Amino acid sequence: MDNSGNIIPSFPRFCTFSQKYVLRSVTEKFDVVIAGAGPAGATCALALQGSGLNVALVDKCQFPRDKICGDSIPGPALKILRKVLPNSPKEDLLPEDTNRIRSSTLLTSSGSRIDIHWKAEAYNCRRTSFDQFLLHLVRDHTDIHVYEADKIDEVIAGDQVTLHLETSGRSLECDLVIGCDGANSIISQTLGNNQSINPESCIALRAYYKDVGSPEETNVFHLLKNIPGYFWIFPLGGGVFNVGMGLRKNVSDAKINIKEAFRSAIEENAMIREKFNHATILSAIEGFKLPMGGYRGRISGQRFMLAGDAAGLIDPLQGHGIDKAMHSGMLAAQLAVRCFRHHDFSETFISGYDDSVEKSIGKELRRNYRIMQLLYRLPWMISLLAVVTTNKKVKDLLLKGFYIS
Repeated sequence: MDNSGNIIPSFPRFCTFSQKYVLRSVTEKFDVVIAGAGPAGATCALALQGSGLNVALVDKCQFPRDKICGDSIPGPALKILRKVLPNSPKEDLLPEDTNRIRSSTLLTSSGSRIDIHWKAEAYNCRRTSFDQFLLHLVRDHTDIHVYEADKIDEVIAGDQVTLHLETSGRSLECDLVIGCDGANSIISQTLGNNQSINPESCIALRAYYKDVGSPEETNVFHLLKNIPGYFWIFPLGGGVFNVGMGLRKNVSDAKINIKEAFRSAIEENAMIREKFNHATILSAIEGFKLPMGGYRGRISGQRFMLAGDAAGLIDPLQGHGIDKAMHSGMLAAQLAVRCFRHHDFSETFISGYDDSVEKSIGKELRRNYRIMQLLYRLPWMISLLAVVTTNKKVKDLLLKGFYIS
């Protein structure tokens, strides 16, 4: 009984239930659930605006959140964003804290260099800001239901797909799920038959530095002697740089301690060392894995599609994946609309997504993968390219398709 004389009901201890158990009795129904709110998922959500579909966007993190990468936003990523938001002013489709990149420089261990001037727009922007910006666009331009800080911990396939969320305990039921949830995608693991990512995955490190002696509008790549990878210096503006190193092989296969190699490159490589004479490190050195070159199998199936890192869509030569993620997210949205138009969620019908990705992205990734393998087997070719590309016509021909001049 409380102070007002009301009787307070009591329950025996054996009748209590955990919050998670009670909440899981609540099931919310959607047409489409997008797992992952990074560039692939956010672009997919934006591309579904006006479709009439009831869509949920779920991410395990609370935004803004960091995503370890090189922070490079290639020109094609901006083109995709303008396609999915064609009526928005161009200036509204770019975060404020971006740094325009007008060129790239590739330096070999012998001192040879290739300078590339970008024809298309290209920027560097911290992923903390860029991904938050994309999610703001989703909230501003769509009525999609966004669930942040709620990890998908179980996926059940049946007549529909049911996804259980760990934090809130709620269940989401949908006709179609689009996995944009990264290299360790639970959608891929549960619905994609545990397909393994291309073994040529890249292991990389990233740290932020201030006052590096490198140009403010140029992304610089250093090829390192006896190491199957490269060292990068990407300017973010205001004297801050994203600095990192990537290895094209699994660390255990390469028998290289990548953190030691990272520090050695700064301390022992003369061309790099001089750039860090007055530099100050601003962050921890953190590692991540990049699944390059795509899956060796399907990236779709009955009632599901995979996009972005979940499908391994990272350029093995240039090392970036944001533009591929956004492109694949848009393609997944387009196929999703067709699924509902034809009321067909079968593996056969959805395989049209694989065809679209192969035509738009896959051929380029495989070409760049072959080029990457050739350059690492025959490193002297970089020095040869540095010589022949001093001729602009030869350079334009060789670099055709890389969105550069």
